Amino acid sequence: MLAHIASVHKETCYLFIENKRRLAPTILDPIQEFSTRCVTPAIEARKKWSLTRNELNSAIIAVEQITELMKFNTNTGKSVVIRQLLGAQEEQARVRRKEQFLFERAIEELSWCMWQRDASHLLSLTGMITELHDVYLDAYQVVNSKLPAVEAMKREITVGKQNMEEKRRMREQNQRHEAQRAEEGKFDGLVRILSAEDLILISAIGACAGGDQFEMLRSIIMILDAHKKTLSLIKLGIVGEVNNTFDATTLFRGNSVSTKMMTAYTKMTGAQYMKIILPALNKLLQDPEGFEIDPTKMREGENVASNAKKLDDMCQLFLDTIISTVSSCPLAFREMANTLQTEVLKRFSDSRYTSVGGFIFLRFFCPTISSPDANGLCTSVSKDARRVLVLVSKVLQTLANGLTFGFKEQYLVCMNDFIERNLERTQLFLDTVATVPCVEYVPLCTLEEARKVELPNLWSHIVKNLEKLADRLQKDNQTEALFTLLHVLGDLGEAATETETTQKPKKGFFK
Repeated sequence: MLAHIASVHKETCYLFIENKRRLAPTILDPIQEFSTRCVTPAIEARKKWSLTRNELNSAIIAVEQITELMKFNTNTGKSVVIRQLLGAQEEQARVRRKEQFLFERAIEELSWCMWQRDASHLLSLTGMITELHDVYLDAYQVVNSKLPAVEAMKREITVGKQNMEEKRRMREQNQRHEAQRAEEGKFDGLVRILSAEDLILISAIGACAGGDQFEMLRSIIMILDAHKKTLSLIKLGIVGEVNNTFDATTLFRGNSVSTKMMTAYTKMTGAQYMKIILPALNKLLQDPEGFEIDPTKMREGENVASNAKKLDDMCQLFLDTIISTVSSCPLAFREMANTLQTEVLKRFSDSRYTSVGGFIFLRFFCPTISSPDANGLCTSVSKDARRVLVLVSKVLQTLANGLTFGFKEQYLVCMNDFIERNLERTQLFLDTVATVPCVEYVPLCTLEEARKVELPNLWSHIVKNLEKLADRLQKDNQTEALFTLLHVLGDLGEAATETETTQKPKKGFFK
């Protein structure tokens, strides 16, 4: 392309010089000829007239002087003066005729010069236009011959600009992608140590959180769930809990990190699912009287048999509601139930149903039924309604455990008929819950939400409580975990202190 540009530039310069040479005679020669043929004679004629005019002025002065002299001469000298006056007057007349002739001659020369000027100018313009036509025609032919090369250069320049623009756009896009990847991967180190199988950091954060323990655990679960790691960690916790338990009835009855995570995760994933009991709950809250079957707490005039029948019907309503809505059971519940049942059967073959029942009822339905106000299902519960809800939860929990009432709570023995009547149906329900359907799990939190809200909040909490965390990890002989945490915080930089103003989750999340 540079060679084409140089070639066109060279030919353009040559064309300019050649045209200048061709146009010079057309403009300069007529001017020179007009000056020689017309202007010079007119100037000479004017000079001659000017000289003659001077002679005429001298003759006029001479006549005036002689005339003045005559006034002072005597009669004897007048004849001489008269002859001088006549000679001067004759000379004046001659010079006047000559001046008149030369004046007319100069006028003619000037008129001729003016006419010749206009004619020469017209002829010069005509010649110049003709010459310019030829010049422009030659220039057009030259330019026209170069048009393909110019068009090719324009195309090359356009393509070059497009390539440069595309490279610039790709460079900017790559920079944006790199910045986005850097921002997206900013908390990868923190997520990695949070999702460690030993749950060391989670345990330390929980131990140092004080009154914010549940909120921190909620935030951690949201972060892990956004990265699809919550279920895998809870499943590992289930496996560890089962392997370290010698009695199936004590499963998840302790206060371990795994148990806390499982409980919190159950509440979070079941926030909508728990609302299935609302119809039965509302019916009970509207009429909470006539359910007491403990003789020591019954009111005067109440009958155990009629109250037991009413309590039986209410328990049946809650159970029917739960069983009939098994298709609405969250996938996370069914994943945990499946893992729990599978692992329990390896060690405790006779606890197939009690393991799942303890999870779904003990950890979820029974706390929800006994405290609906604490779980956001209602605003308040009367004392009578609270007593009935406690009785219902006791009956359903005993049913889920596959047991019947005996000596310990004799007043509930009348509900054994309800348990025996619904035991097989409940076991089928528990097996269904422990069966994982082929559906895709939807996390509680998106990656974007985790990066913008949960991770900055947790980061801020860790920074503010770093000294406590360090002491806790050192006390637990987890020096390596402490160094890893410090390394991750160092990579995150000083901006950690700015997260104190980060948006915080709304209170009452589970409501």
